[in-house]
Amino acid sequence: MAQLDMTRDEFAARISVSHRTLDKWLLPNDSADFRGMPDMGRAYVEEILEWEKKKAG
Repeated sequence: MAQLDMTRDEFAARISVSHRTLDKWLLPNDSADFRGMPDMGRAYVEEILEWEKKKAG
């Protein structure tokens, strides 16, 4: 989110998940509500970052 200069709401919309889902992914691992981001989600975020990097440079 910081690399893209986005708020949580903006980032959640960008990756097509609810704000609550994003919040659960960002919780500490030992939190009762923590959920790990699926591998597909992580790959999608990495692709977005690569695309933005190429677009800027």
